[in-house]
Amino acid sequence: MFTKEYLMQMIPQQFADMQAKGFHNSYRSPAIVQGLIVSEIIEGFEALRKGRVSDADEAAHALRGLTQFPANTEHEARAYANYYEKYFKDTVEAEMAGTCLRCFDAIGARLHEGGGVFVDTGINREDGFMLESLAAAAAMRISKCMEGVIRYYDAENVALFPEILVGAIPPAMGIQTAPSDYTAHGVAPYITELNSYVETLANMARIATYFGVDLLTHIELEVAYNRTRAYQHGGRKY
Repeated sequence: MFTKEYLMQMIPQQFADMQAKGFHNSYRSPAIVQGLIVSEIIEGFEALRKGRVSDADEAAHALRGLTQFPANTEHEARAYANYYEKYFKDTVEAEMAGTCLRCFDAIGARLHEGGGVFVDTGINREDGFMLESLAAAAAMRISKCMEGVIRYYDAENVALFPEILVGAIPPAMGIQTAPSDYTAHGVAPYITELNSYVETLANMARIATYFGVDLLTHIELEVAYNRTRAYQHGGRKY
């Protein structure tokens, strides 16, 4: 689902979008960044509790419309925002997409802080290999996590959706809950920030596949919606 090419596109794109909206104007500690990711997962859990699930056909229709008529003008942007808020905002699919966008942004910010990989909205030619290397490693890890995962969508398993979604919280906070490839011996109590973001992306991909969520479509819809929103929308600093 998340290929190297996809990650190389989305990581700098989401970081640039968040920069443009003023969410990188001040330092954010790793705990804050991980907390922001977890908050999206919790909101997804709340959406499930309230029965806020989007219609798959409507999502496909929305993406087709967005592809044909991008929200380039202020009028189009407002119309799209109203449509998105009516059909998709605060649904579990939107929150899963938001979780992924937070991870993309977190990875982009970490690379930016660590090595000046990004210049404005582009990639520094000398350091661009850092993004490519990370994207390749992340895609490989996610692909391995996806092995054997198939759609298994019936009433009994849909009831497990909230439980499985909440189970993604510990890795998002960097807490290792099971034996991992990252350690040679036993179970490490914590994993690195970057690995926690990758593990969260893997968890979202697995959950989406298992429960039949078209995650890539909802990510595109969420990106387009966020671009219609005001600078530091909601008065938020990060």
